[in-house]
Amino acid sequence: MKFLDSLLPTKEVVYQTSLSSQKVIQRIESKISARPIRKSIFDAIPLSYYGKVEGNTFELGRRSRGNKDRPPRAQGVIESNSDKTIVRANINANRKLKSGMIFMIVLINISALPLFFAVLDNDSESYELLGLFIFMPIFFSFGFLVNYLILINRNNKFAKYIATLIDGKIIK
Repeated sequence: MKFLDSLLPTKEVVYQTSLSSQKVIQRIESKISARPIRKSIFDAIPLSYYGKVEGNTFELGRRSRGNKDRPPRAQGVIESNSDKTIVRANINANRKLKSGMIFMIVLINISALPLFFAVLDNDSESYELLGLFIFMPIFFSFGFLVNYLILINRNNKFAKYIATLIDGKIIK
């Protein structure tokens, strides 16, 4: 399972804020709300967050607004010093995306098989299709890379949102 967990990008962030730890906990708890109810099919779903705060640890994530929206979630620890509070958070992509990443890797490998067999075969007809066989793994690898970069971008946006939520700045 460790390999499958490495397919999804994670981001470890350290925040520093001048708020007290109780105020940070209060701000995170204020964002957690019940699931919004859609009155009709044409209503836009407002942003809402789920999670929990237990002692000095928290979990926070945005609820998805549709079938294709898979927002990241954050888990962290709040540590208070004399004059500042440090929040260490680990931001993970949604676990439901793991199956999609596995599918992309399998697709890349399957599309590379004809290329492998064409290289082993010395028949001249197989070299005519070699361009197509080279294109397919490159095409699917590009799709995998784009998805991975989109997930990294979502993690970075969520990290910046948490920084604005706790009135802090990102140290690391």
